[in-house]
Amino acid sequence: MKTKSLLVIVLCAVFGSFAFCEPKSEPTLTKSRNLVGQTVPGAILGVKVPKEYQAKFDSAKPRMQEFLANMACYKANKNDKFMEAGTGAPALRRDDSHFKRVSGTCSDNVDILSIENVKFIAKNAFSFSVTFITADGEETTKFDDLIFTQYPSGEWLVRW
Repeated sequence: MKTKSLLVIVLCAVFGSFAFCEPKSEPTLTKSRNLVGQTVPGAILGVKVPKEYQAKFDSAKPRMQEFLANMACYKANKNDKFMEAGTGAPALRRDDSHFKRVSGTCSDNVDILSIENVKFIAKNAFSFSVTFITADGEETTKFDDLIFTQYPSGEWLVRW
């Protein structure tokens, strides 16, 4: 009996370490309980940036809101027009994540648990992480290093 228990512990230790080796660009799936999500506008409203960047961040809010709302409604294909050339839009997928829904309507959307790590990496660009949460609070998916860049035309484009 002790041998079987020891074997299980060793296998968990060996295979458990692989969970930390995920590529940085892949969304992180997590089981969670008792977490409360917020709407896209509410989550964006709660983001704090240094005063010297507030005007720039405010000008990005409409694009950020539309972009994240499309992700939350499983409509990432609508975000392709917002992406920098040669980059694909990050997407929540019902089939390969654990975000299972019956239909593809926006009523099946997820909420935002948090927008964090907002960092201005240039005068016209900032990066951040966003974590989505299912309505039942059971599961979360995190996307790291989304980068919004404002071009000379004034348009904000996204890279991931």
